[in-house]
Amino acid sequence: MPASNPPTKLSPSWKAILQPLPITLMPVDFEQYRNRLFSLSYHITGSAADAEDLVQECYLRYHQQDEKQVENPEAYLVRVQTNLCLDHLKSARVRRESYVGPWLPEPLITTEETPELQHEQYQLFAFSLMTVMQTLSPVQRCCWCLNEIMGHSHAEIAEILNISESNSRQQLTRARAKLSTAKQHTSQSSPISKVLLENLLLSLASGDSEKLVSYLAEDVQLYADGGGKAVCATRPIFGIRAISRYLTGISKRYPLSAPPQTTWLNHEPGILFFQDGRIETAMLITSLHSKIQQIYMIRNPDKLLTLNKFNLNNSNLARK
Repeated sequence: MPASNPPTKLSPSWKAILQPLPITLMPVDFEQYRNRLFSLSYHITGSAADAEDLVQECYLRYHQQDEKQVENPEAYLVRVQTNLCLDHLKSARVRRESYVGPWLPEPLITTEETPELQHEQYQLFAFSLMTVMQTLSPVQRCCWCLNEIMGHSHAEIAEILNISESNSRQQLTRARAKLSTAKQHTSQSSPISKVLLENLLLSLASGDSEKLVSYLAEDVQLYADGGGKAVCATRPIFGIRAISRYLTGISKRYPLSAPPQTTWLNHEPGILFFQDGRIETAMLITSLHSKIQQIYMIRNPDKLLTLNKFNLNNSNLARK
């Protein structure tokens, strides 16, 4: 297996979300691969809940194998995990085609890191990048993740996906071309500062739309994901005035039962909004030159299940 890239690290809070697995009788420790398999599945599917289920399925298939037939456990697990993800994407295609509004990835609570680690993880886990990744074909997504996250060569990717090395190169080139704008944006932008985040919350709480306008960039964009199960915009919103009216409007129309909480989502500062003790909305924000540039609002309750599981396991964040 390649050693060019270090193993993708999963923050402690992510590990707490994963369900404990049954004790395996096989000599190799599945746990040493589990975090990387989860990260791989999460990037490919865009869903923490689905990634967790797929890791469980990978474990069961591994556990059912004759250990003598598995010469390289890591190679076997990565191949099984990747193909499980591919099968999942094929089955999910119809659901996404009929999805109401923008389809955004499921956010995850992470921990605050040192500036160096924060920058490294932000470049890889940035929500804007993961959002654009959902526009890649399943094979392109797998090629990119296997190369960028797992550090695999084209020969290894070809074997995992049962394609030629030249096809692997083509798919990766196309994936990088589609992601180039998002990667460039990620390298230029930065997670929103805590000061700007607090100012945003104050302006929303007061309903001061003019104050909110002063924090928004000229080309600001807002994407909301309700999936037809929660009230929100079903199309992207562009422009300072339109977004300011939208945010102040929903803050007045739908008062919260608890104060919003700032936290780390996908290795960048974010906001959690609560209703009756449960997370109702997760908001991720990127900034450029101290101005808010992109806002992502996840309101689909299905995509908040993992966050609410973490919330319940940590004495209810809404009470803190």
